[in-house]
Amino acid sequence: MSDEQARLLSKYAEKVVLFFDGDDAGRKAIEKAWLTLEKAGLFVQVCVLADDHDPDSYVRKFGSDDLENLLAEKILDAVIWFASSSVENNKGDTLVLHKLAEKVSTFFAQTKFTAVCESWAAKISEITGVSVANLLPEIAVRDGVPEILDVDEHADNAKSDFFEQDNCYFMHIKKQLVQQSNFVLRPLYQLNGINGTSRVFEAINIDGQKVQIKFDGRELVSLDAFCQKLERHGNFVFIGSQNFLKKLKAALFGSLTACKQIETLGWQPEHKIWAWENGIVHDGKFVEIDKETRTVNVGGNHFYLSETNENQENNAFRCEKSGTTLLDWISKIATVYHENDNGVLLVLYFLSSVFRDTVYENLRFFPILFGFGPKGSGKSRTAWSLSHLFGKPLKQINLSLGTSVGTL
Repeated sequence: MSDEQARLLSKYAEKVVLFFDGDDAGRKAIEKAWLTLEKAGLFVQVCVLADDHDPDSYVRKFGSDDLENLLAEKILDAVIWFASSSVENNKGDTLVLHKLAEKVSTFFAQTKFTAVCESWAAKISEITGVSVANLLPEIAVRDGVPEILDVDEHADNAKSDFFEQDNCYFMHIKKQLVQQSNFVLRPLYQLNGINGTSRVFEAINIDGQKVQIKFDGRELVSLDAFCQKLERHGNFVFIGSQNFLKKLKAALFGSLTACKQIETLGWQPEHKIWAWENGIVHDGKFVEIDKETRTVNVGGNHFYLSETNENQENNAFRCEKSGTTLLDWISKIATVYHENDNGVLLVLYFLSSVFRDTVYENLRFFPILFGFGPKGSGKSRTAWSLSHLFGKPLKQINLSLGTSVGTL
């Protein structure tokens, strides 16, 4: 079972039952598959056959009805099966119990099924004799050793689940204040877009370094993905458990400002605004983007403009004020391109393109302006003049020289 197969399976199911051979090879395969599936967010259960049967031979000998009864009677949650199997195969081995407790403890710290961890721990304690306290630590150290603060020196903070100090999070665990991170998060925006919801935080680490980080949904559910996203931005290390991550989200999510994420620039019919790379036009007024947060507040709504490609020709889709009025432009175009009334055609084409959506809705097509004539007659310059009305002109494509892909 690969990670990719597990992720694919998680799209179609929430729970998986592993049904392997009962021999040593089968038990090893179950343990490996369980952890891979659990990492993908699936709830895993196990049903083990007797040593002399595999699933195929069992059905052939006893039939499908007996198989269903077996599944109903002998199915176990994977972590309970793991503890039972470990003890059964290594009775009286203290080192095995120690390693079992470590592995189960790590599993509890990382699983998303925290609501049943206490129940699991109680059952495993009965099976193994290991205390619940040793099976259910509230912190899983990922990198290095967390700092422990003196409870007496932080009596006020000790009353809370967790608190901040020196740009670090600390949590109250077993009468100690244990470090959970070397940074703190400041909630900024919840971005609601066509591809789902993401959230933007400002992270400030122990050295005072600040960076804005955008997390997608998976990166705020998976502990590994959360840590990887942080660490890609520098010295931002999270050493807390899955349980602490949930507490942190509960404390921060309510302070996020909801923003509509605009992923395609231009006219936004739902909000009746024009979105540009550098701001938004609303009711005829241009509101410039906050360059640090890439947000704009207009009409009581917050909008987040997705970052454009830095290699795009100097951010061509910008709204910039011009000293030339539309009437001045019409007059000059009609004068410069007076031959054959080409200037008039340009003006009419521009005015119709402003209402392209209405034209298309009624006619189901919109014409393409096609210039023809001998070389040097001004075709390219005419198109260049017209394109200034739609932002900074992009490099034109010669239909006779450009590739079919480039032309499209």
